[in-house]
Amino acid sequence: MLVMNKRKKFLLVIVFACLIALLLTIYRSLQVSNSQISEGAGRLQSDPNGLQLSTSMGVSAESTLPFTGAEESDEGFEKSLVEQLRNAYQDTIHQLNVQASLIKVKQYVLQRFPADGSERFTQIIRLAFPEYADSILLIIQGLEVYNGWVSDNQTMLLELAERE
Repeated sequence: MLVMNKRKKFLLVIVFACLIALLLTIYRSLQVSNSQISEGAGRLQSDPNGLQLSTSMGVSAESTLPFTGAEESDEGFEKSLVEQLRNAYQDTIHQLNVQASLIKVKQYVLQRFPADGSERFTQIIRLAFPEYADSILLIIQGLEVYNGWVSDNQTMLLELAERE
């Protein structure tokens, strides 16, 4: 019984440590981006390609990726993607939830280029949004760490009582 309580306390400490690390990452990304809350914060916005973003809720479940071009050359793909990202997000890229939503773009690039997709994604982001690139990459890195931790510990988390 005593061992079980120690184990639960240890797991709780780990959960809190991960949450603190995630909060620090978000805090650092806020400093990097120097973003300001736009006048229309909280209301639903639509970009020209139909991707709906809410400043308070993140990307909607119905959203689709704003780009195409599976038949293009590698260089043409990257140039096209940079242009499409600029067109889709130029007015909202300062919002942290929009920056975080670019994790879907990274997943798309990784599917197309499994060998060097991370480097290509970094280059695409730096070309599309040079002033926000560090913030975007930091947020996505934090999300990937968090998602990996949740995935690795999902069984343990499901076994915890609601209060824990």
